[in-house]
Amino acid sequence: MLRDKINIIFLGRGPIAERCFTLCAESEKMSIKGVSSNEQFREKFLLDDKSEISFISNTKRNEHLILKLIKEKKIDYLISVQHPWILSKKVLDQVNNQAFNLHNAKLPEYQGFNSISHAILNGDATYTTTIHWVVPEVDSGAIAYEETTNIKCCDTAKTLYDKTVDMSVKNFGKLIDSLSNYISVPHKELRGKRCFFKKREIIPLKKIQNILNYDEVDRKSRAFSFYPHEPAYFFLRGRKFYVTTKGCVDEG
Repeated sequence: MLRDKINIIFLGRGPIAERCFTLCAESEKMSIKGVSSNEQFREKFLLDDKSEISFISNTKRNEHLILKLIKEKKIDYLISVQHPWILSKKVLDQVNNQAFNLHNAKLPEYQGFNSISHAILNGDATYTTTIHWVVPEVDSGAIAYEETTNIKCCDTAKTLYDKTVDMSVKNFGKLIDSLSNYISVPHKELRGKRCFFKKREIIPLKKIQNILNYDEVDRKSRAFSFYPHEPAYFFLRGRKFYVTTKGCVDEG
């Protein structure tokens, strides 16, 4: 790789992806040749027809367009931050498996969705964000970098998420530094019990079974306090009551 800059294609959306994209754009040694994201991302970063960065909508897989871009722009690395589609072996082969993904959870224990809520429900003491090598199976590639923070007894899904945004960007910075300086990226195989959480399996967990059980009320109210998502709830005399919390507050 003898060029002055390395060519990347960036896939992702949401607050964490936006900040990670900015890190890539600010790097003097990286050249973003293409982005696959949603319209909100496109508008924010002015990725229109006049932009030097090609845009591919991720409203559907559009893998053929990603493959075409990789070939035309001689992409060196594929970087994904919470991208919604699993990448095929064909795409990974096209970048010589030089592909990395940011998964905002610990692997392999928290594969899939709603990891923050599950971590609070499980009573975890810490929370980890992970950058891993991409393989054709979701959230299953070897670990490159990790960052960990404590989960406070008063953390809600929203407060913990806010902490993970900064933590994820810090973790992502390690990857950018390594790629920009041609430093080998760590490749640590996944170890531990694998657990995949499906997107909709969180829904029935919101129901509080025993409103007199403080631990259940505490964990579920915190795990699902993330406006505008539906919070925890219970039924009493045929009526549905929602339970939210701001975490630790002074009484009085």
